[in-house]
Amino acid sequence: SQPGLERPAGQSRPQAGQTARHPQAGPEARPAERPQPRPVQTRPVQPRPAEVEEDEEIEVFDLD
Repeated sequence: SQPGLERPAGQSRPQAGQTARHPQAGPEARPAERPQPRPVQTRPVQPRPAEVEEDEEIEVFDLD
């Protein structure tokens, strides 16, 4: 967040075209959109049944 805000034209451009368009919402929108939908759904599901469903969850995801 800090490095991206300081150099929105240098780090935003090479990282993603979206950030170059919206330098203000780029560095803040990226980490908020990515970590939210992915970790929120995969983290809470694995850590809970990680004791017994860990193997089943991995196989189900791969088969799907």
